[in-house]
Amino acid sequence: EVETLQESHHRNKTFSTKNIKELSVRDISHINDLGRKYGVVVTIEQGIVNRIRMQGETISVADLSTEVHEIVSNAAETARSERRAAEFKERVRWFKAGGGASSTDIPFDDLTNVTIEDAHKDNERKVDIYEKGRKLTVDFRAMELRSPDGVLAKVRRNDLTKVDVPSFWKPQKDKVMLVEIKAPDPLYKKVACQFQKTGGQTIIKIERVQNPELYNQYSTKKMSMDNAPNIKNKSNEMRLYHGSSVDVIKAICSQGFNRSFAGQHAVVYGRGAYFARNAQYSTGYSQPDPSTGHKQMFQALVLVGDICKGHNNMIAPPARDPSVSNVDLFDTTVDNPSNPTIFVTYGDAQTYPEYLITFQ
Repeated sequence: EVETLQESHHRNKTFSTKNIKELSVRDISHINDLGRKYGVVVTIEQGIVNRIRMQGETISVADLSTEVHEIVSNAAETARSERRAAEFKERVRWFKAGGGASSTDIPFDDLTNVTIEDAHKDNERKVDIYEKGRKLTVDFRAMELRSPDGVLAKVRRNDLTKVDVPSFWKPQKDKVMLVEIKAPDPLYKKVACQFQKTGGQTIIKIERVQNPELYNQYSTKKMSMDNAPNIKNKSNEMRLYHGSSVDVIKAICSQGFNRSFAGQHAVVYGRGAYFARNAQYSTGYSQPDPSTGHKQMFQALVLVGDICKGHNNMIAPPARDPSVSNVDLFDTTVDNPSNPTIFVTYGDAQTYPEYLITFQ
C-alpha cells in the first residue's frame, strides 16, 4: 500500500491509496456527510486514480482526515475478508442441520463460514459467531451450535477439495485404470443383474473405471446439488446406461461424457449426453468392435436432479421459473417427466462412467 499526503497552505489535503477503490456507495455517502459536518469540501475519485481531496480549515481538514483514513482502512479490510470468504466457500463449507420438518442442512453465511473454519484449523474447542445480532457458539467437540438456552442444531463440515475414492478401488499410479471384476465379486453380480434385468445381452466382462480426478469432480458436484436449496430432488443419483462406439470409449473413461462426443447419435430430447434407464435401449447405440464383434456400454452414475421435458433444439435445460431467474435451470431433460426412461445431461461433472460392460 502506498500513501502520500500533500498539503498546500495548510488548507488542502490529498489522500491517495489503492484502497480507496474498495469504498462502497455507503462509505462514500458517509464521507460526504462528514465533510458537510466539518465544513470541508470533499472530492472522491475511484478508478485509474484513487484519491480523496479535502479543502477547508486546517483543523477541520485534520479531523476529517483521521476519520477518512479509518473508513478507508475498514473498507479495505472488509473487501479482503469478502474475497477470502468467496475463496473459502469453494474449498470448505460449514452447515447447520435444518430445523423442524426440514431435512435440508443450512449453510452458514460466507463470512461466518471463514470464522468457523479459522477456529477449526487452530484447533479451538469452540468459537462464537453472530446470527441476526444474536451471539451463538459452535462447539467443535460436540459439533453443535449452541445458544445460552441450549443446543440449537448439529453442525457439519464439508471439505470440497478432498473426496475419498471408494474403499474397494485398487491402488493406481495412472490417471485412469480399468479393473476387471469377476463373477464371484458381489459387485459383479449387482452390475450384471441390473444390466440383464433391463434387457442387456450376454456379458463378456465387466470393468470398473477408476479415474480419481473425474470421480472427485463428480462427487463435488453431488455435494453441491445435495446442498442446493432450490433443487427439490437434490442430486437424485441414478445408475443409467450409455451405449457408444468403440472409438470414443477411451475418451469417455478419461474425460467423462463430454458432450462433444457423447451425444453424437441422438438429439431428440436435447443436445447433451444421453442415458437410458434400460440397457436394451442403449444397446442400439453400442457399435460393435470390428476386430471382435463385441459391443460395449457404460453403466454410469448420473446426478439427475430436477427434470423437465426435453426438445431437440435445447442446448441447455430451461429455467425452473423464468419469472424469477433465467439462470436457475433444471438439471436434466427427459422423454417423459411422469415416467422418464431417457435422460439428457448438460454438465460434464454431472455424470461418472462407473462400469464398462463388454457384451455380445
